[in-house]
Amino acid sequence: MLQLRHNRLLGVIFLCAASAISADELGAVSAVADATTSPALHGALDVLETAEPSDPDALVDIPDATLRRTLEEVLGKDEDAAITRGDMASLTHLTIDGGVDQLAGLDHAINLVSLACANGGVSDLTPLAGLSSLAWLDLRGNAISDVAPLAGLGSLTGLVLNRNDISDLTPLSVLDGLTRLELRHNAVFDIMPLAGLRSLTWLELSFNAVFDITPLARLRSLTRLGVHYNRAISDITPLV
Repeated sequence: MLQLRHNRLLGVIFLCAASAISADELGAVSAVADATTSPALHGALDVLETAEPSDPDALVDIPDATLRRTLEEVLGKDEDAAITRGDMASLTHLTIDGGVDQLAGLDHAINLVSLACANGGVSDLTPLAGLSSLAWLDLRGNAISDVAPLAGLGSLTGLVLNRNDISDLTPLSVLDGLTRLELRHNAVFDIMPLAGLRSLTWLELSFNAVFDITPLARLRSLTRLGVHYNRAISDITPLV
């Protein structure tokens, strides 16, 4: 699927020759499915090797009240009960439904393979930097501008960062296992860092400031691409 609405394009019928895009899909719009609910994804993630915490009885400080309440519920803890490194290491999937501003404490969730923490005020991703098992990460609707802490997450296959304040994609250039990347409603203008992500099948760049899509010419595995509402794009020949 290719989405090209609200750009400066003249004639796109030649795109029908592109192997992964049909004439019926030009400019089409469909709802974004939440991949965190995919049984296939969860099955794939569950085969990852489990890590053991160095001091399982050590207490973990969770300063964000919303995050703490969510963890208490998921872990079956009473309110204000102690949360240990061992508890955190038992987590493999975590969904937090809004209101989180700090991720401190999640650095001890060393076996986490999917994390959804949308619609909050998160800006600092440092606590996620060491979570090497993370394969799916959804942080849409936060206050993120710096994605550098994600550069070491080599297991990532899906990354959703819609509705943040991201302009520099350079740290993502090393995440060559990504198959899905969503960056709607950010401040992205240079997509050259994505040129080497040849496993991408789904790329969403709508509502940004992208003007040159030449780097996408190398991404031959793409089957879904959204670049609408990037008003400076005038040349889409790199997609042929």
